[in-house]
Amino acid sequence: MKSIAFGLVFLIVLSALFRPLPGQGVNLAELKKQEDERRKKMEKPKVSITDDNIGKIVGTNKAYSFIKIEPETGPQTAAVGDAEGGMVENAEPATADETKNPEYWKTQKKAIEDRIRELRNGIAGDELTLNKLWTDFYVQGKADQQLQLKVQISQLSSQIENNKDFLKRAETDLNNLFERARRGGIPPGWMR
Repeated sequence: MKSIAFGLVFLIVLSALFRPLPGQGVNLAELKKQEDERRKKMEKPKVSITDDNIGKIVGTNKAYSFIKIEPETGPQTAAVGDAEGGMVENAEPATADETKNPEYWKTQKKAIEDRIRELRNGIAGDELTLNKLWTDFYVQGKADQQLQLKVQISQLSSQIENNKDFLKRAETDLNNLFERARRGGIPPGWMR
């Protein structure tokens, strides 16, 4: 009985403490007006995310989603590889005069082809190293050494999968460059 009475008194005290003072109540209508005005002042999002612009990369036992964002207007920029193996956009978009120059198209094509070549050579070298690590893993008789090798094998395997994904993107970028040149009326000789 005492605990029920104590609980009731406790609830009454709490409700008295947290009750709004007269004149300090929340006016929901006014709050809605403020929120509507705040939303009117906000910028509309430049990109709407739909099922069409969400892509997936599936690696070893993991799937990663990413959003493909395309510019609304203006000239497209060509993607080239960065030092970590990812694709980055050129800092300066191509101007109309630049795209009428054969050197522009040759340098864009060469940069992407060099990136593809680097990725293919890197993947081949990593696969050789991975085969050597597997051989060492089976030759070793000690569990601690096998555990260390297993960690290295796992890291190298995920690196190979990432590089394969970057290679696919680079090949897609090369195809997109050819398509962009075709749509722009660029003579085929400029792309050789």
